[in-house]
Amino acid sequence: MSKGGNTYKLYYFNARGRAELARYIFAVAKQDYEDFRFKEGTWPQGKPNARFGVVPNLEVNGKKFAQSSAIAQFLAREFGLYGSNNLESLAVDEIFWTIVELKELLGPMMVAKMMQKDEAKSKALQKEKAESVKKLLENLNSSAKGGFFVGNKKTLADISLYDAWGLIEGFYPELMSESKELKKVYDQIHALPEIQKWIKSRPASNF
Repeated sequence: MSKGGNTYKLYYFNARGRAELARYIFAVAKQDYEDFRFKEGTWPQGKPNARFGVVPNLEVNGKKFAQSSAIAQFLAREFGLYGSNNLESLAVDEIFWTIVELKELLGPMMVAKMMQKDEAKSKALQKEKAESVKKLLENLNSSAKGGFFVGNKKTLADISLYDAWGLIEGFYPELMSESKELKKVYDQIHALPEIQKWIKSRPASNF
């Protein structure tokens, strides 16, 4: 239970996917929650009870909410990871939604490679989207300073980059190696004891 008295239950599959950002936020905030994972073959029975028929769902005091981005933004606000004022919150949103845009570009590549097993299609998409990805990464890299995106303390913006790092690097390692300021953001989140504790204790999953 949080300091405000709320209880949290996160619903997803046994995967990192769209729920891992919320799990990272819970870890950074040192906040207790129930990490419910549908066992293989049980989702068809659980789907009718899921908000909007999708996961992740976040249940707060018994009420369910959908949409991974909305969940992440809510949790960041709950736990003081959204900047110190409205202007900083706007800056957090700017970075957060840029990273969402970046992940949307990469999503079809991941589907082609991992689910459709179509390496040629994935590589063609990588080539097609390379300039768009490069521009977004340049924008993000120029926005980071000293290991943070906003001010001098960790926010949702930093945790979002950390969550997306593996996906981006998997398709564009050269671009990521050039993004020195982004690497500083990644490193400062990765070094947090609470993040290391979560990585070591989380259930094993393929993605």
